Amino acid sequence: MPEFHQGHIDLIRRILVSVITGNNNAWDSKQGWFEYFWSEAWPQQALFADEAHAIVSFFQEMFERPAGWDNKQLALNPPIPNALVAKKSWADVGDRTLLEPQHFHQPVGLFHRPRATGRSSITRRRSSSAGAIRAPFQEVQESGGLFSMSESEHKTFAKNHNMRAAWRPYSKPAIRQDVWYRRASTDNCKKTLVSITRDFQTSSVFPQLSECIFPGIEDTT
Repeated sequence: MPEFHQGHIDLIRRILVSVITGNNNAWDSKQGWFEYFWSEAWPQQALFADEAHAIVSFFQEMFERPAGWDNKQLALNPPIPNALVAKKSWADVGDRTLLEPQHFHQPVGLFHRPRATGRSSITRRRSSSAGAIRAPFQEVQESGGLFSMSESEHKTFAKNHNMRAAWRPYSKPAIRQDVWYRRASTDNCKKTLVSITRDFQTSSVFPQLSECIFPGIEDTT
């Protein structure tokens, strides 16, 4: 059966992530983690092409090559499929097969700075409530409060959310200890940093009061 090869990399880059992973995935599932990195990596066309090997290997294991993607058709810019035929389920994909494209996605979709020794994993959030990332109050408590998700060992939060799984880049201390920023979102990585802000409107939306202290009375106007 014809396989994907590196000549397909720009076509692969343009496949909608929902076609690859499906919809309504939990954020800590294999599909959810793949979506997180893919959304930052796919807009970076040149960087994406430079790191084609890992992602092509992943597609070779996971999916059948779309019809019309033969070598004769590539120069004609064949259509991007709105469905893929899976060879195996996400549950059955190998740890290494899934880890390698995330390692590839990481420097393509995110860039990093080494964290100074002793510094906490906190960054200031831009003052925009539209861009705020909010978490339910219970989840903040369960994660241990002011710790990044990938570093939180409180009640085994990181392990429970697959951040110590063999297919996750942030299972490696050498990776999660650095400060990561998302290229496409132009914001900090949500898994390795905790955001703070001086802007009241931004900070007050996570968590909302209705989720903890005064349930059901929050004014949403």
